[in-house]
Amino acid sequence: MLKSRFAERVVMPAGKRSTLLLCVMMLGLMSGCAVGPMHTTSPLPTMTSSPEVNHAAGESPVPSATVTDAPARPAKVVVLSLDGARDDWVDGYQADGTMPNLAALAEGGVQAEWAQTIDPSLTAAAHVSIATGAYPSATGQVSNKFHLSEDPFYWYTSGFDEPEMQVEPLWRAAVGHGYTTATLFWPGTSLLHEDRLADYTLAYGTREVYSRLHQVSPQAAAGWEGAPTSYSPPLEAAIPILGRDDALVTTVYVLLADSSDNGVANYDVYWLCPTRQVDQCCAQLQPGGWAPLLVRPRLHGGGYFKLIDGCADRLELFQSALWYNEARPAELLRDINERFGFFPPAPDYYALEHGWIEAKDYWHMVEVQTRWMADVEAYVLENYAPDLTFAWLGATDECGHQFLMVDERQAGYSDALAQEYQAYVGQAYALADEALGRVSAALNLERDAIFVISDHGMAPIHSEVYVNTILEQAGLLCYGEGANYPIDTSASRAVAFAAGGAVNVYINLRGREQLGIVPLQDYVGVQDEIVHALQSAEGLDGEPIFARVLRREELSALHLDAPQSGDVFAQARLGYALSDWRGNPRVVEPATYFGQHGYNSAVPEMRAIWLAAGQGVRAGISLSPVHLVDLAPTVAALLGLPSSGTMAGQVLQAALQ
Repeated sequence: MLKSRFAERVVMPAGKRSTLLLCVMMLGLMSGCAVGPMHTTSPLPTMTSSPEVNHAAGESPVPSATVTDAPARPAKVVVLSLDGARDDWVDGYQADGTMPNLAALAEGGVQAEWAQTIDPSLTAAAHVSIATGAYPSATGQVSNKFHLSEDPFYWYTSGFDEPEMQVEPLWRAAVGHGYTTATLFWPGTSLLHEDRLADYTLAYGTREVYSRLHQVSPQAAAGWEGAPTSYSPPLEAAIPILGRDDALVTTVYVLLADSSDNGVANYDVYWLCPTRQVDQCCAQLQPGGWAPLLVRPRLHGGGYFKLIDGCADRLELFQSALWYNEARPAELLRDINERFGFFPPAPDYYALEHGWIEAKDYWHMVEVQTRWMADVEAYVLENYAPDLTFAWLGATDECGHQFLMVDERQAGYSDALAQEYQAYVGQAYALADEALGRVSAALNLERDAIFVISDHGMAPIHSEVYVNTILEQAGLLCYGEGANYPIDTSASRAVAFAAGGAVNVYINLRGREQLGIVPLQDYVGVQDEIVHALQSAEGLDGEPIFARVLRREELSALHLDAPQSGDVFAQARLGYALSDWRGNPRVVEPATYFGQHGYNSAVPEMRAIWLAAGQGVRAGISLSPVHLVDLAPTVAALLGLPSSGTMAGQVLQAALQ
């Protein structure tokens, strides 16, 4: 989802387990001190569709055959989303053997040529539409980031943290008909909304503390218990864990010891501990290596630490963000914490872009988190046995954002780096397939069924566009004095909130917005100014930045005519990512990452995947292109649930027995 890609960083916004780590974690579990996660290391194209999926033409589906005898319903149905998995890449990886598990499912089931996503093609909005079978016009989830008129004009709502879901998701409909349901890391679910939760809800982890690079000078160690023998005076370093406004959250400690009895000071043993005591709650560090540490026992929160450099004079240590699990019911939360440890930190693009970690470290974080999540998902399926599960994995999205270097216009481009980065993208798809294999192994497809989808594709970017700078230069947005460029609501007529390749621009309308200043009679005029400013913005090639700019009254064509949408909605041309960062002096700058989505859902780069296999699903069938809103009604039909009047999608009868 690259959730972190849309959450502001600053305060505005295959392998076996290592024996050492496993032993330490087992000791930790026995002692009640778990160390960390258990893991194994444009123009619209012509859309050719069959009648049942030709949404663009407004046609209703026509079943390919009349079903007379319904097959037995599957015991379990799993919907697994591989975030950001692009259709044409998946085709290639299936063909070349990179994704054998997906290929096997496709061979024994149904695979669509490709799937069209919603507009905008963004993670939070798409997953809500997938789960409900409804477009953003009905769900209210119009972007990953949008403004609500009841909030202050400068305030936005995150589609990840405070999702809009004004249509009942399929898992809630299933609960109402006696099914047991689960959502595992599914975007657009929030524990704040009890009436939308599945029976078992495991949220994407919660970040308590941002990552940091620590550079400290070790001092003489004192007061340690259980310290190993050191042939030079032991040293220690106190690492402050800082929260918002640099407030001290807690402190962790590093003990340096010399294990060589050779008369030379050579510190080669490093223990990372939550207190000045070396025990099963500690982690041993190796230069260049990573180690997990439970830092916040009350929350069962922790992070990963990398020893970059260590000697008697200087210690350089990277501390990941600290995360913890959130789940309902409480029994599920306790079970996951005890068996799997804290939620692994998200791949840290901020740390990578600031040189705190390297590309291989980013990939390591992707690996750890993906394997952990797949293990948890399989465990829930095997031990809680929900009838319907919606689960999510993010490796393909995380690496697509960070490593899609294919364009010489991209910052730092070289053939060698592009080749290295492309290898990471391929590894991400292989990892996603490995995780799919782990999840599908928890099922018996002679009695269960699985749907594998993605929410959108991915396109390379070379530039970042600061939309609020465009508004500022057009005299539509003004700032007050202070840090982070606070919006002067008494003088600002418009503000932008962007995500990926899409942006909503809101007018400070009197009577609608708090302290609104634009009279109703001036609304159309201000709208025209915004449209002109966006349409006039030019990219590096002298061509327009925006592929389309639409007024609110034109959004019904995109199924975006919801109160949460902007007064003006725009999507960039491929190559340009949109930012709502305030106060940047330039409209366009080189992008510091290389892949993005949110663009026109009909362009080939945004195409998603759709396949199904198992009980109740036809075998060896290929479908013409489908739409992601067809997923929920098709799953409902497979489970024998009545059709919901809020579902805009259609039952893909051709996929079902």
